[in-house]
Amino acid sequence: MPDLNRFEKILHHKVSLFLFSRERIEKMKVGNKELLNNLVNGIILRGFWELFR
Repeated sequence: MPDLNRFEKILHHKVSLFLFSRERIEKMKVGNKELLNNLVNGIILRGFWELFR
């Protein structure tokens, strides 16, 4: 896990990092849409989220 202290000092905010495989995201779409929607509402610094219904 990378050291996020530098970024937290710059942003003056706690930084949380979540990493999921494509397979895990697909499982979450079926079994836990509420959690996945909460994650999508965060800020994406790299990569993207595929929107779904």
